Amino acid sequence: MAVEQISRRAARNALSLLASVGIDRLTSFIIILYIGRILDVGSLGDYGVVMGLLNIFQTLTMFGQGQIVLREVSRDRRLAGAHLVNSGFLLTLSSLLFMLLMNGIVRLLRYDPAILRYTWVAGLSLLPYALMTVTESVIQAMERMKFIAVAKGVGMSAKVVVAIGMLALGMDLRAVFATLGASWALIALIYIVILIRLGVRIPWRLEGAFSRRLLSLSWTFLLLGAFGMAFKQADVLMLSRLGATRFEKFWLGFFPIPVPLEGYDELSRTITGYYTAAYKLAQIGQMILPALVLPIVPALSRFFVDSQERFARLSQRTIRLLLVLVLPVAVAVTFYADWILHLAYGEHYAASAPVLRILIWTLAPAYANTVLYRTIIASDNEVASLRISVINTAFTFVLNYFFLPLYGASGAAVVWVATVTLGFGQNYFFIHKRVFRIDPVEVLLKPLFCAGVMAGVLLGLLRGLEALHLDGAAGQALRLLALLPAAVLYALTLWLTRTFTHEDIALGKRLGGSLLDLLPRQREAAR
Repeated sequence: MAVEQISRRAARNALSLLASVGIDRLTSFIIILYIGRILDVGSLGDYGVVMGLLNIFQTLTMFGQGQIVLREVSRDRRLAGAHLVNSGFLLTLSSLLFMLLMNGIVRLLRYDPAILRYTWVAGLSLLPYALMTVTESVIQAMERMKFIAVAKGVGMSAKVVVAIGMLALGMDLRAVFATLGASWALIALIYIVILIRLGVRIPWRLEGAFSRRLLSLSWTFLLLGAFGMAFKQADVLMLSRLGATRFEKFWLGFFPIPVPLEGYDELSRTITGYYTAAYKLAQIGQMILPALVLPIVPALSRFFVDSQERFARLSQRTIRLLLVLVLPVAVAVTFYADWILHLAYGEHYAASAPVLRILIWTLAPAYANTVLYRTIIASDNEVASLRISVINTAFTFVLNYFFLPLYGASGAAVVWVATVTLGFGQNYFFIHKRVFRIDPVEVLLKPLFCAGVMAGVLLGLLRGLEALHLDGAAGQALRLLALLPAAVLYALTLWLTRTFTHEDIALGKRLGGSLLDLLPRQREAAR
């Protein structure tokens, strides 16, 4: 009975988070589609640059508070109110500091005046984002994720309607960034009301000792988040400055040194726009990732203290499940990238297809990394994650500096895949040696083998259809239908190789049944 209740709770939380993340990503992608289809490639490049900067400074502004609150409140829910007040005070100060710093860096990098105008407006959204995130962390720690879906549904729906309405009236991208900040402020307010209704007592006063403790815990998480986000956004930001660079100097007579252009010109805007189009599509593949991983974070934190065996089993089973889900998606996008881009953005984004084919392969290591990272944090090894992030950041900056002038957007995609894979390797070997032994055959090799079989079958079918020289709608339909037998064979290979144990299958049935049972309740709650 206890196991069934845990399964139903995990299913309820996963379903709610899936709805929440789905609404967030869908509304954001609708805005991206509008910019890409109605405006131009250059505007999409501008949006990518500003969002890259904003994502970095959002992480800096958070000062690690989101992860600290999630971990600490999961262990003792009585501290929720104190965390809200004291973290909120720290976040208010940090948001003002990093807003000024972000705009100063934009000036230093000599972006054009339009980017500077967008950045000033985007910087105003740092505080509402931080308050939204820390209040959401409390709700996650309390395992009441259904309220997150409700709040995100209201705020994000308003965001997309207002943002597109303003763009349709002829306003520039400042309207989009202003709407982002307003929607995050609305969601944060809804979260606070929900927490009060849930009985969380908010003291509305600062506690000096508590704030100092939060500050002392924050530094590792701050550096961890800063380095992690820096390497995640390095591709877009460096591409905007180095994507149109010429090799004009040489070191030791043979080693080329890139020399950036003086400004952010039209060519840089276009290259960044093509990359952003592919990158945002690849990000959709991560839409369900928080819904699948965040519900296990409280359990990971508890199991590390209570049961090392259950801690290891939960982590490995989650990684295996995520790889089984994401690898066939990566295979399919590799073969259908051109069709997906045409459907999403129109005929003017064909140049993004090679980039999407590369970027989609970040999903598998990124999915595994999310669980491995949460496992390291739950085991109180933040310093190890910080070291990994520093190495990843240095790696991606060095490779991007030399790859981007040679290969442009495709070079940025290759570097991104290499960096995420490097991070996976570091996370994997640290846990394998210091925390618990990971079974590489069951967790990694079996899912990869099954995906390889699917890719081989799909390649053979598509090559056969090409030999028939079928054009028009019939040829396109047959090309799409080739995915069906490949997917069936993938599922069959999973079964034949016994990639899942009986325990995994039983758990999957319980979760699936719980999700189906919960759907009518979610609809009733929505009404």
